[in-house]
Amino acid sequence: MTRTRHIIIALLAVLGAACASPGVVEAPAGQPAPAGQPEPAASAAWLETLATAVGDRRLLQLGESGHGMAETYKVKTDIVRHMHERHGFDILAVEGGLAECWVAAQTLASSPPADGMEDCLWGAWASAEAEALFAYLRSRATSDRPLRLVGVDNSPTSRAFSRWLATRPELPDALLRAELDFLKVFQQGERDEPLAVIRARAVENFRRAYVQIDDPMLAMIIEDRLATLDFDPDTFDLEVHERNRERRMAVNLLRHMDRNPGARVIYWAHNAHVARSYSEFVGGIARQGEFIHGALGAESYVVGIYPLAGRGYAWFINQDYDILPPEPGSLEARMAALPGDPVFLDLDRAVAAGMRWVAQPVMSYEWGLNEQLIVPREMYDGLLLLREVSPITREAP
Repeated sequence: MTRTRHIIIALLAVLGAACASPGVVEAPAGQPAPAGQPEPAASAAWLETLATAVGDRRLLQLGESGHGMAETYKVKTDIVRHMHERHGFDILAVEGGLAECWVAAQTLASSPPADGMEDCLWGAWASAEAEALFAYLRSRATSDRPLRLVGVDNSPTSRAFSRWLATRPELPDALLRAELDFLKVFQQGERDEPLAVIRARAVENFRRAYVQIDDPMLAMIIEDRLATLDFDPDTFDLEVHERNRERRMAVNLLRHMDRNPGARVIYWAHNAHVARSYSEFVGGIARQGEFIHGALGAESYVVGIYPLAGRGYAWFINQDYDILPPEPGSLEARMAALPGDPVFLDLDRAVAAGMRWVAQPVMSYEWGLNEQLIVPREMYDGLLLLREVSPITREAP
């Protein structure tokens, strides 16, 4: 399937032992059990420890160090399944297109899981492991309590929305015309006119369509499209879009929560998007997690996920790579000194148990490659370490 590519993500991507505490529990990582079957006791014990740490918070945010590690997908799917089936989390928000995931969600019960994955997620995540998540979503779609899928990204992750609009003659023609121009904003090679002309026409048609529709979700999508197009074509650059994207993803996640009062939500994204204070330690623009923290505060629980060893896949170089051995005293090395696989550590309990390092600057490794000096407790509520990772199982080209 032809995929739109995010115009800035490649730029971004290329860019002592402690005692065990009640927040550390050993559990085997692996594929989630099929829907309706009980979880292994050890896995359930570890997941219950996480659930206890989350408590009654409305939002559970799950990060990941990089997008190309199979075990990360598997353990996050384990968490999603457990928190949905046993703890009332009924919405799964993903770092996928707002409109595209909405279309995918409408056909979860009737379409192959691979179709939903390709429509909703960025191509960087396309894998058998991500498809397993959509297989689980499909298994729940016709249940008495489905797990609802929503996207938050203001950038189009596929052409699913324009294809869907083309099958809806009852909707204003202006909406499809606007969406086709919107896609050209993100596909420079498809532009046959200046960006300013395409942008202005898209804005005009989105506004024309907006006053003719009465579907709340379509209205939300159009509002997000218009906010995304609110830039000066003469000064537009990658940083402008990146800054707007982080803010829009936060706005969209919060709007999904507002539209579903009382619902508990899991958010699946990269560590950089969920961390509470990423820009403070890593630099650059304010990230989505910082806006979410400002809006929700203690209503959100954030988990940063890191690998210790093994190999991953990097889509931006289209090859597998080795996870770097962590330096002594790094986040990964300190987590590795604790028992379990995976190792979950609740940082409030860690401080209470005397693990001072979680509140001090320590080195960590984004994608298992890039050194970042962070204060874990300032960025996350919990940490999850995977002792051995392997590359995702990619789709055949």
